[in-house]
Amino acid sequence: MNNQELEDKNLDMVFKVKEGVTYDEVDNHVRVIVPQNKKPQVFMRKLGIRIPKEARKTLDDFGSVVFKQINGINNVEAIGKELLAKYPEANVQLYDRLLRFLHHLEVNEKWIEQVK
Repeated sequence: MNNQELEDKNLDMVFKVKEGVTYDEVDNHVRVIVPQNKKPQVFMRKLGIRIPKEARKTLDDFGSVVFKQINGINNVEAIGKELLAKYPEANVQLYDRLLRFLHHLEVNEKWIEQVK
C-alpha cells in the first residue's frame, strides 16, 4: 500500500462520540464532562478531601470545531474541510494534525470511537 492509498484510507475514516461521554457547549467551546470516580479519587473523598465528582475539560477553537463534527457520519476529509472553512490558517499539515488529534481523542481520552 503506497502513501496515497494510506492517506485516502485515513481520510475515509468515520468517528462517533462514545456512548456515555457527556459534553456541553460554553461560548462556542466544547466542554467534556469527565467523571472522577477512580478508586484513588473515591478513597480520597472518603477521607474528607474535597475532590470534585467530575472535571470539565474545555477544548480550544480548533478542537471544538472538530469535536462538533464527530457524529458518526462525517469522515475525516469532511471534518478537515469544515475546519479549513472556519480557519484558513489551519491548512499547514491539516490532515496530519487532524488525524493525530482524532487519535488522541480515541486512544488517550477515550471519548470517540471509529465507526468506519
